[in-house]
Amino acid sequence: MFPPGGLNIDTPWLYLYAAHKLHQPQHSTYLLTTELTTGKALSIKNLVVELFYKDQGNEKEGKVHIYTPATTYLQASTFNRLGRNVLHSYSEVISLWNQLVKNEIHLENNERAKYLCFKIKNTKQEFNFTGSYQNLPMPKKTNFTVKTVWKDYKSLPVVLQFEGQIEELKNEKMLYQKRGTLNFRHPFKVPILQSFLLQETFTVDKKQKHYLLETKVLINGVDETVQTLVLAYQRENPYICAGLTHPYNYSLFPKDVEICILTQSHQNVSKFPIKFS
Repeated sequence: MFPPGGLNIDTPWLYLYAAHKLHQPQHSTYLLTTELTTGKALSIKNLVVELFYKDQGNEKEGKVHIYTPATTYLQASTFNRLGRNVLHSYSEVISLWNQLVKNEIHLENNERAKYLCFKIKNTKQEFNFTGSYQNLPMPKKTNFTVKTVWKDYKSLPVVLQFEGQIEELKNEKMLYQKRGTLNFRHPFKVPILQSFLLQETFTVDKKQKHYLLETKVLINGVDETVQTLVLAYQRENPYICAGLTHPYNYSLFPKDVEICILTQSHQNVSKFPIKFS
């Protein structure tokens, strides 16, 4: 235990008295307690500030607690822990002028995964933001998510979410396939998209000797549009085909269209077949 200390200042406009004690309960652990009283221009009576710090090499921990023992004019505390690639922080504040407010932050930063969570809430409302990134080696897959949630205890939660994924589906000698997906949705009643899904799949087929790119768009979970593009590289008759399928009713534009350009080198002939349905 260290010897206590104090500070006393008296001026025409401010009176200040502060007393502090420093303890060392354990090795690499410190506790500082300060009691503060002011008067005249600024009046504070028996405000206590407690500071706690602990160092365990790779992990560090800190706490701050501020309160008034007699009456709850102000009470605030924060807890912070820093570890290897991890940060966790928790705080809460209550006073004579506001209700209890809690705040939490959690952060992880690893080679394969990253994560952030931020929360703040009181007795009636809550806001939550999370973001995550994950990279998996086997099978090769990358995911990321951003999500916000607003809760009012008198109504349903409001959720805004954006997700993405890149995934290796096939990695064989004669076949390679990769897919990317984006998904966005929100609950607001506005004359724009409420949900939107975009998915692209790229395929290399060495047996069939062609490249294929397929794009799918799903709007509001109902209307699906599919667009395909095929590039074949056979030596005798290379060709390109583009197709489009959609759910909309347009009299001048068919729901199913496919256009191909075929080339037959030995006959030196080019063909342009078009299919409608």
